[in-house]
Amino acid sequence: PTAVIDSCWNICKDDTRVFINSSFTNNNFNFVPNPFITNSNIRWYVDGILQNTDANGNLSYLASTLGTHTLSLSVTDNYGCSDSTSCQFEVYELPNASFTSNDTCQGYPTSFINTSTNPITGQSWSNYWDFRDPIGPTSTLENPTHTFSNSSTLFQVYLEITTPYGCKDDTVINVYTNNNPIAIIDSV
Repeated sequence: PTAVIDSCWNICKDDTRVFINSSFTNNNFNFVPNPFITNSNIRWYVDGILQNTDANGNLSYLASTLGTHTLSLSVTDNYGCSDSTSCQFEVYELPNASFTSNDTCQGYPTSFINTSTNPITGQSWSNYWDFRDPIGPTSTLENPTHTFSNSSTLFQVYLEITTPYGCKDDTVINVYTNNNPIAIIDSV
């Protein structure tokens, strides 16, 4: 047989990645289903530790430890012939989405200060803001402003940040718009 890992993708911490077993025998039968390589003859290892194999001979891996890891696949056919292959993948830390804002009056802009952090020093991220305002819009700026449509209304503002590696985090905070004060001159 020839052991083949379909792809060795990087992954974000706490995400699950399915690594596909694309092994085949020398008679060019594809693995699934391959009568010459049974699941009991398929071994996946991460950093030398045996992992569980699913019913199709693939590995569903939950990334819990940061850093570079070695993924190995060993297959043995029914005739006792075997092959193995390995590759490396990286588990990336998740960013931390957070922001602050000021409550404001109707018709005045609310400023949003993005206080998100990325554990990879010097690396930027993309922003997606949803102000949850019926008039819209959304924003991709780092520190946007938005003028809300209604007063005396609580808006649940949403921020999602994404690193260049595709790792994401999001958060929601409540922003309140106040009624404008009404000036009354009392004549005597």
